[in-house]
Amino acid sequence: MIKTDYQKACALLRKGQPKAAQLKFEAVRQRDATYRSVNYFLAKCLYLNGAPKDQCIALLEAHLALKEAKNQKTAEQLLLKLDPLRLPPKKLRFKFVRWAKNKTPIAQTSAKRFQKYRFFLNGLSELQKEQFSQGKWQEFKIKTLKPLRFKDYLACTVADERTYYRKYLKDLPDAYLRTQFNDHLENDEFFKQRFERSKVFALLQVPGFKRQKIAELLALNGLSDETVQKHLQSCEDLIYLKKAGEVLPLSAKQNFADPQLLVAFGYLCPKECQQTLHLATKCQYEREFKVFLQKKTRKKLPFKAEKFAPTKEQTAFIEWLKQSKGAVVSLLGVGGSGKTYTLGKILDKEKALALAPTHKARLNLAANGFMHNDTLQHILYELEQGNETCLTDYDVVLVDEVSMATLEDLVHLTKEGVGSVRFILIGDEKQLPPVTQDEDALSVCGDALKLIKEYGQCFYFRKNLRCTVQATQDLIAACRSCDLDYLAKTPYFKTARGKEMIIDKYQHQSLQECLILAYRNHTVGLINQQFFRILSKNKTKVVPFYFQNNFGRGGFFVGAQVVFYHNDDSHQNYGYTNSEFGKIVGLELEGAFEQRFVYVETDVKQYKLPLERAIKDLLLAYALTIHKAQGSGAKRVYILEPENYGLAYTAVSRAKESIIFVGCEREQLMAGLQRPTLQKKNVSI
Repeated sequence: MIKTDYQKACALLRKGQPKAAQLKFEAVRQRDATYRSVNYFLAKCLYLNGAPKDQCIALLEAHLALKEAKNQKTAEQLLLKLDPLRLPPKKLRFKFVRWAKNKTPIAQTSAKRFQKYRFFLNGLSELQKEQFSQGKWQEFKIKTLKPLRFKDYLACTVADERTYYRKYLKDLPDAYLRTQFNDHLENDEFFKQRFERSKVFALLQVPGFKRQKIAELLALNGLSDETVQKHLQSCEDLIYLKKAGEVLPLSAKQNFADPQLLVAFGYLCPKECQQTLHLATKCQYEREFKVFLQKKTRKKLPFKAEKFAPTKEQTAFIEWLKQSKGAVVSLLGVGGSGKTYTLGKILDKEKALALAPTHKARLNLAANGFMHNDTLQHILYELEQGNETCLTDYDVVLVDEVSMATLEDLVHLTKEGVGSVRFILIGDEKQLPPVTQDEDALSVCGDALKLIKEYGQCFYFRKNLRCTVQATQDLIAACRSCDLDYLAKTPYFKTARGKEMIIDKYQHQSLQECLILAYRNHTVGLINQQFFRILSKNKTKVVPFYFQNNFGRGGFFVGAQVVFYHNDDSHQNYGYTNSEFGKIVGLELEGAFEQRFVYVETDVKQYKLPLERAIKDLLLAYALTIHKAQGSGAKRVYILEPENYGLAYTAVSRAKESIIFVGCEREQLMAGLQRPTLQKKNVSI
């Protein structure tokens, strides 16, 4: 019976009677929705009868899902006619048209059905972008294709089909590392010789390849032998060097597995400057930075005074700055002393670029009128891509919170701009040094502020203008100068129990009202865990809170306050920055793990992050590490674990009105202030 009705429906369609055929096909489909090509023919009838496109498309997709059904090609043709994007091709040929503002290539294609469209090509590495921009037609494998809100523009994600990596690592499951390795192999004609000499150190020079990942990949590919293990130990030697302060006496060489190998591959300095072991780039960066700090210039600063009543200290600085001829000058001193505020009042902000190591500090620059502002990391990324105009379009470049910047970053920045722009470095020399990942053994942190004070032109602000309560201001000043006599006697040393702190923060969740600061990530995690338990009650969608490597991770729910603990990766796929605060505004937790997303809203934009990425870089922000609070300020600051001078002073200097210690008596604070801040060493001084 079903066969007869199906044949009659086909005959009616051939005779040009789609309405009658539609009724027959609908009857067949009700009895068996997968019978032969009933979905395709019913879709064709609906199309000829003027039915809505969505109905036709749904039936065609149902037909194409049945791989063995006939009429596949004609179904695809009808689907493409209804919606050209519904069935993306496997490959397309593209030609470069122009760059988008975010440095994404915009391209055209030779495919006839996409002639009217322009494509934003995502997924290309920097090397691929450079090669593609030369204007030759290139064919790419298509991973995704979707329309944009701009008419006749499509977003296209391409896959990297290059297989150079297989010559060295046949099994490389990480797509990001495959792209990085392919790029490196295209540029490095001597990689083969280095790989034969040392697989570990050859791979360590590829961006993105870390020691642990290299060990895993070599084992996966059956390449892990005795020599590999020895060279992996040499990687650990570099990490040990980094953790020990980046400088060791020559006597420590006996503890290294193979120091000559490290010298041969260019990691250790062969000259052993000042009779020390250090990275080869470290002494080079120090020499370059000292030259920059002492360099003179005739280029004038772009002054443009606004109406304000400067203090005596500010007046003296303005006169000093007008007389200064340094290509790089520094304004250092007490946190909250008006350093950024003063510069915002005297400089022409149209001609100034203001940079900061964190998003929070960048907001402070914007609040002081610097409309051209960015993070230091993003500008360095732009410079790496060859975009020198991101600096040279301005007369002066300011770097705020310079104590948080590494020597390596400052050298790369000033090297690109010295001669064409002036630099003003701003910061509090008593605050914490940069936070670095010591496992990233080849990066140089150094002690840039020590070099700045020793070789640079500096002016110092001494008076705290941010704190409005005299007793609190006196306490901050005593911590800065390590005045133990004052701290032992002052009646304004306030303490509270943990429960009181939690209640106060619960009632005043704004970061401007109340900050909870601790040294250890685990302590911060425990406090955030309490807020998760309190605030996530009765929430329908929740990402569980858990501890991993002493960090409190997850704990997401709609409305949760969060902060990014890292910058986005080198490809800037999402664009978030370190210390960017926001809140969770949505969660998608259904389906497979890779299909789950976290929506985060900050004052910059709304981010849609894969759950895996959010768990890695996003933490709850009801309590913060003292390091993470640099650049912030609040009326009340609760402080736990003032373990050393830098931690104690940085924490207390966040307060605008009151400071409360939790689990810490004044003797513990005084003891902490007498412990030196852990700092990287310089070779030269």
